[in-house]
Amino acid sequence: MKFEIFKNKRNQKFYFNLKSRNGAVVLTSEGMPNKGAVKRCIASVQKNVNNEKWIETKVTKSGVHTFTIVNSKNNIVGKSKKYNSLVTLKKGLRAVTRASSTDVVLDLTNADN
Repeated sequence: MKFEIFKNKRNQKFYFNLKSRNGAVVLTSEGMPNKGAVKRCIASVQKNVNNEKWIETKVTKSGVHTFTIVNSKNNIVGKSKKYNSLVTLKKGLRAVTRASSTDVVLDLTNADN
């Protein structure tokens, strides 16, 4: 389980992926202007993932389920993948809760700011 910080070469924004033990991405961030903002988002996910107040779930008309984790300013700090049912969404949220307890944060950006 680990957070990975990376920079998108196309838009020059920084992101994180939260990966489970099997390497699957269970949560990703919005694009941020710098690594410091991404690190604050990681801290917010670790702090807020256990509080339903900061979890927002959505269902599309076609039945696709997703969730986001927001901060106190209602900004999205992490978003899930798409799930086919509420049951699998809940399993995904439990996986994010387990994985977010990690202290492992890998910076894949090298010297990028």
